[in-house]
Amino acid sequence: MQKVFDISYTESIAYKPFSERVEELNPALKKLADKGKFPYATDGLAYFEVVRSFVREWLSMAGDAATDKHAKAFYDAMKKSSNGQKHTLPPLDSSPDAMTNLLSTIIFTVTAYHELIGHVIDYAILPSRAAFRLTKNGDPMQADIQAFLLTATIAASTSIKMPMLMKKFPNFFGAGDAPPWERDVWDSFIGNLQVQSDKVQELDEKRDVEFKYFDPSRFECSVSV
Repeated sequence: MQKVFDISYTESIAYKPFSERVEELNPALKKLADKGKFPYATDGLAYFEVVRSFVREWLSMAGDAATDKHAKAFYDAMKKSSNGQKHTLPPLDSSPDAMTNLLSTIIFTVTAYHELIGHVIDYAILPSRAAFRLTKNGDPMQADIQAFLLTATIAASTSIKMPMLMKKFPNFFGAGDAPPWERDVWDSFIGNLQVQSDKVQELDEKRDVEFKYFDPSRFECSVSV
């Protein structure tokens, strides 16, 4: 088990931008994507670019705050956390998009990826589905009662509904002492998300197999962990 976790870290590409992942798809999957038959790639890439445009605009409007010592300390800490992984974050000064890609990847992970793989209740609902351990003398096909209850508790406590991403948040963006431009940038982002959501829903009506996971209207804005 420890070896599995070690491998999951060294092979991790958690910080790799989704756009780069799509570029590295094998030829067969790229062919499917080009034909509109691999919405994981096409819908995901379209959403990622909406997010990246939003982040670029936000950082541009933020001015010096986007490159001050606090921003650099944040990036350096995130880069350090990627050391030893298959995809390591590049130095901040290596590309003008280094911070943009990091923030876009974080947003993509807690929204789109979480919508795609966040349904862990399916694994925790029965002791025969999944667990964090198996006892030596128990049934090898299911968890012991304590492990099952622990898993169920985690699933229940992290199933609390979070605010939806496509909300205006009037008491946050541009409110109080926040700069007025925050309101404009966020509203523009929500508008672009709505356009993308409409496209996904239109495409999904024509697909042989539905794929709703990358519809922005389904995304929550955070992960309840």
